[in-house]
Amino acid sequence: MNDFSRRGFLGAAGAGLAAALNPLRGMNLTGPFAPPVKRLFTIFLRGAHDGVHTVFPVGDAAWVTMRSPLARPTVPLAGTTFAALNQDFRALTQNTVFSGTPPDLAGHVAWIHQAGNPLGERSHFTEQQIYETADVQPATSLNNEGFLPRVRQRLALAGPVPNLFGASVSRELQRMFRSTHPQGPMAHVDVDRLGTGGSPTGIRQRTALTPHLTQTPNPFATSPLALSVQAASTFGLATEAQIQSILPLPHNALFFPADATEAAAAGLPPSQIGYRMMRDCEAALALAMNPATSSRIVGVEMGGWDTHTDQVATRTVLDQWLAHALRAIYETTRSLNDRYTILVVTEFGRTNAPNSSASTAGTDHGIGGLTIVIDPAANGGVYNCHPGGGGGLGAAWGPATTPLNAQNVATDFRTIYAEILQKRLGMTNADLAQVIPGFTLQPFLNFLV
Repeated sequence: MNDFSRRGFLGAAGAGLAAALNPLRGMNLTGPFAPPVKRLFTIFLRGAHDGVHTVFPVGDAAWVTMRSPLARPTVPLAGTTFAALNQDFRALTQNTVFSGTPPDLAGHVAWIHQAGNPLGERSHFTEQQIYETADVQPATSLNNEGFLPRVRQRLALAGPVPNLFGASVSRELQRMFRSTHPQGPMAHVDVDRLGTGGSPTGIRQRTALTPHLTQTPNPFATSPLALSVQAASTFGLATEAQIQSILPLPHNALFFPADATEAAAAGLPPSQIGYRMMRDCEAALALAMNPATSSRIVGVEMGGWDTHTDQVATRTVLDQWLAHALRAIYETTRSLNDRYTILVVTEFGRTNAPNSSASTAGTDHGIGGLTIVIDPAANGGVYNCHPGGGGGLGAAWGPATTPLNAQNVATDFRTIYAEILQKRLGMTNADLAQVIPGFTLQPFLNFLV
């Protein structure tokens, strides 16, 4: 990777990243007297993140026995003895490299178990489409745009740079940010291609297929491929020069380690997935924090969660990187004037029972999964994971009797979206009806103040 794409573009977020070194930390980059801007940072864990490998229902003896081949040490979570956190997420509960900051973020983290699509499709591709479009009907969601461009259209907002109300920072334009509306496209940034003379994959695909899309009649007009190509933002071609103008600040290697040397200094194991994740997170923050772009919504993705086998070995690495990224994003933004909500989703959870008793055991496709929300004003705690039912933080936890009936859906994932969109982005019920197709608003969990 060349110097531009790694040390330059990623360094754009340095105003908030070099927290301990920045005497202006806590001031809004658009001016100290500007009212707070609510911003959303999305992280999609592709491959079906196993939520009960993150927050263990340790109070359920049947589950503990069932999961014994995949056991990991845990650390306590405030407010519950029924659930405990996998120790690989200890960056969220202990000071690691983030010296001088509060050691425990538990009060700012909502761990929402048994959240998902109540129809339980169990197909990676179908469920990802459903989560990204907020449309539970796969037949229609195949051709639908992501729900975030609909948010943009309803709020009628745009940044000073074209298409920068929001940006997908990823190898491919995430469907969540994809639009089929002429005014809807959001930005797509591939940090590994910026400054190399290339353009994002979506642009290259669109360039190659444009002659076919302009035929009359157009044989591809309504196909998913055509909609994807049409929606691939022109951002990479039109505004890369503007992005280059926000590069004067240093890369924060301790918060966002992007190679093996930096990872070792931060106490993290080697991981190509982790390096990419950190580069994307730092770039996404640059787009949100710098007044030249000031994106309201930015999102990254992290793969590697398809753990049918070798789950413990794989997760031990990925979990540490995810925990570090979440802590780094939070610590970067917590004292800024603007308020950032971090939303972590995956397409579904995994079965309670391992698929074998071998040391390389993994888990199969489940239904409900774990959604994570981090916010300075979150009602932190574990939701939908407690004994008995009634009151508390949601429905009672119950172990599956068969592998395919893993985590039930206690909370429709769209209710989580709705609470964030209404409480943080100011959307009305009428707005939500347009953003989330066919959804009947349910009572909020109130994980946000």
